[in-house]
Amino acid sequence: EFRAGLPEILSRDHNFRRFLVARSLMALGNLGLGFITVAAVRRWQVPDSAVGLYTAAYWLGQTAGTLSLGVLADRRGHKLSLEIGALAAVSAYALAWLAPAPDWYYAVFFLIGINSGAVLGSGILIALEFSQPGRRPTYAGLTNTAVGLVNITAPLVGTLLAGTSYSWTFAASAVVSLFALTLMHWWVLEPRWNNGATSP
Repeated sequence: EFRAGLPEILSRDHNFRRFLVARSLMALGNLGLGFITVAAVRRWQVPDSAVGLYTAAYWLGQTAGTLSLGVLADRRGHKLSLEIGALAAVSAYALAWLAPAPDWYYAVFFLIGINSGAVLGSGILIALEFSQPGRRPTYAGLTNTAVGLVNITAPLVGTLLAGTSYSWTFAASAVVSLFALTLMHWWVLEPRWNNGATSP
């Protein structure tokens, strides 16, 4: 009965289907995540102490993103929080792509942290607002499965691009994240205010 209901949800709930596409693209946009530190070390030979500070910048961004975007999501909805997270990802990968000096990578890691904070909070909770309480586990399961499959694929795509150039990897991440942001903003309706919307 559970499996039989999945195609019906995807065919009937247009807004949720659009969300899955946009959210999956957000996950794919992180295909360059695992190469940021490596690129900094190889390009500028940054010391271990700088790598430690990069990590601190990431955790600071994640903390700031989780707290501030959590408050924002409570008031304005989780879609806006995810949009800000996607914008942070676009900015981070564009900076990693075009950075003229290693100090720019502090901003890169801070912005990636903000993106992570948005996804950790709103990326999970928004799925629960697309349906009535009885079907929330199904919606959450569909979301986690779709995003999980992309999260497995994204590093493999990033590895293929990194074999050519880290610049290509970060450029691809920025472009995909920008596309995800565009779809999330213009294509997906905020489910809190449009629960059950099925416009084609």
